[in-house]
Amino acid sequence: MAISTRSANQLAQKILSGKYPDVPSHFSGTINNLLQAMLNKDPNKRPNINQVLKYPVIYERIQKLLNEQDFKDEFSHTIL
Repeated sequence: MAISTRSANQLAQKILSGKYPDVPSHFSGTINNLLQAMLNKDPNKRPNINQVLKYPVIYERIQKLLNEQDFKDEFSHTIL
C-alpha cells in the first residue's frame, strides 16, 4: 500500500483528503484497522506511537523479534 508522492507535502495532502489506495486484501483485518487509524484525516484521532506499539499485532511481533534487554533499549523513551 505505497502512497506515491513526490514530497512530504503531497503525502500530507493525500492523507488529509483521504485519497490513498485501499489496504491490499492479503493484509489482516487487524493491520487494515491499524493503517486506517494511522491515516485518519483528523490528526487528533490518529494513534500515537505508544498506542501503535500496544496494538496486539505490533506488540506480539516485537516480543518475537527482541529479547527483553533489546526491548528496553529500543523502547525506553516510550510509555508501554
